[in-house]
Amino acid sequence: MFDALQENLSGAFRSLRGRGKLSEANRILQAAIADYAGHPDIIALQTSLEIKIKQANTTYDAYLKAKQAAGDAYAGLRQSRKLLSRTQSIWIDNPDYDKAETKLDQLIANAPDNPTKKVIRRERIDLAAVSKADLTRAKETWKPI
Repeated sequence: MFDALQENLSGAFRSLRGRGKLSEANRILQAAIADYAGHPDIIALQTSLEIKIKQANTTYDAYLKAKQAAGDAYAGLRQSRKLLSRTQSIWIDNPDYDKAETKLDQLIANAPDNPTKKVIRRERIDLAAVSKADLTRAKETWKPI
């Protein structure tokens, strides 16, 4: 009976783990551990999940350090965003990473050097002060891009 269950469990687990749904894979694994604790196949699945979780947490720690180092600098925050995206690609269904993404997006939007906050001043030319010869010369030398 365990062999048939093992194939279904192992297939579902590996599929979820491969797609980055580590929380859901962990729920399946915990249910299997309740019934088959100590079985070598369950231990192997648990080890593979722990490796993936450790990889995600290591990348998340790098993100936290990069975010700390960036302070409120737009470029640094954008760089830390890449690390968070890498973390989320490893562990898609981690709600803590989603919360961190929301907070980081807010920090990026509020960064003082965010280019979207810069106002481009309108160019003003007093045409009355420009001579007719200058206007004619500008018209002759103008070429569309």
